[in-house]
Amino acid sequence: RGAMRCFAGWSSRWGGGVASVVPRPGSSVRGSVVWLSQAELLLLDGFESTNPADPYAVDGAVYRRQDVRVLCDGAEIDATMYVKTDLTWRGPPSETYLAACRRNVGQFWEPMVEVRTPHGEAVGEAV
Repeated sequence: RGAMRCFAGWSSRWGGGVASVVPRPGSSVRGSVVWLSQAELLLLDGFESTNPADPYAVDGAVYRRQDVRVLCDGAEIDATMYVKTDLTWRGPPSETYLAACRRNVGQFWEPMVEVRTPHGEAVGEAV
């Protein structure tokens, strides 16, 4: 809660912008919670291109870890999410990337996500 999904940067792998989360009072982001061992978390750090010396650091990283409180099965729990370090707009996400996002979120949520412009104006709904 208190955040919204955005798309920024450019991924050669996905051919467009990729997801991150930014603060926005009154908004919420749907996602999934996965329990990971320390070894699995370190593997994910590599996949998300965090700073190897400090996964919470902005410098030398594409994404960084951020500790958050999330609502999971009706209870608030501590969690770690990955946040993009450079939120510069370089183009929209590709349809392939959006389909992958919908597949992930669709496993856990009813098909309704509010779509907003960068200025917060609601423009529709998607999975």
